[in-house]
Amino acid sequence: RLWVLATVIDSTTRAYDRFIAPLTDADRAQYYEDSKAMAQLFGIPASVMPATYADFCAYVQHTIDETLTVGPQGREILDALFNHPLIGWLGRLASWAGIGMLPERIRAGFGLVWTQQDEQRSLWLAGITRRLRPYIPNILVIHPQAWAGELRYWLANRRRAAA
Repeated sequence: RLWVLATVIDSTTRAYDRFIAPLTDADRAQYYEDSKAMAQLFGIPASVMPATYADFCAYVQHTIDETLTVGPQGREILDALFNHPLIGWLGRLASWAGIGMLPERIRAGFGLVWTQQDEQRSLWLAGITRRLRPYIPNILVIHPQAWAGELRYWLANRRRAAA
């Protein structure tokens, strides 16, 4: 469970940094601290969570470098998603930015190619999204369930503080 949450935390901060706005080290550390509450919701004991953001980064890097592999089942799933005769192109398109953020070794394990031209397109798209984001209302870019979760979290903390 920890690895699943770690991928969410890592991917979120990397995508935000690239496509929305640069994050400071303090922003990343605060996001990680806030994510520890999510860990409890997933049933991950506090003792299992890396203590600091630096420890978390070391855990992610170690897992990518030493533990994570791409096996036959992973390649079969990717093949089923990306090579479906009717909607495979849609899966590839929807996954394009994420493919670019994968570690090179993992991308290669899936047989995915990311060219310098792809990287340039990604940077171009990131520049556009960074310029446009301040003009797009939050209601259009934040999932309603995320709003609801924030509200529940805020209300629970408020009740705790009042008790």
